Amino acid sequence: MTSRDTVSVQRLIPSPPEPIFDLLADPAGHARIDGGESVRKARSGGRRLGLGDRFGMDMKIGVAYSTSNTVIELEENRRIAWQTLAGGALSR
Repeated sequence: MTSRDTVSVQRLIPSPPEPIFDLLADPAGHARIDGGESVRKARSGGRRLGLGDRFGMDMKIGVAYSTSNTVIELEENRRIAWQTLAGGALSR
């Protein structure tokens, strides 16, 4: 993986970390925080992610597709990162 293959986002939000981290650690909440409105829904949700967990997302940017994601960093209430791989077009 090269540096051009990595997207990193950092935000300082004047809030206690717990409610923000709770939202990020549950795939079902990702559509609520997607500024680009490409996240349609989580293929799994309602569970708290842990290091090494995998989760899928239904997405749409022009055409519907899915992603497969693996949590690669997790420091409770401080840091969460996942690696995303496109899963392919969805048939509807």
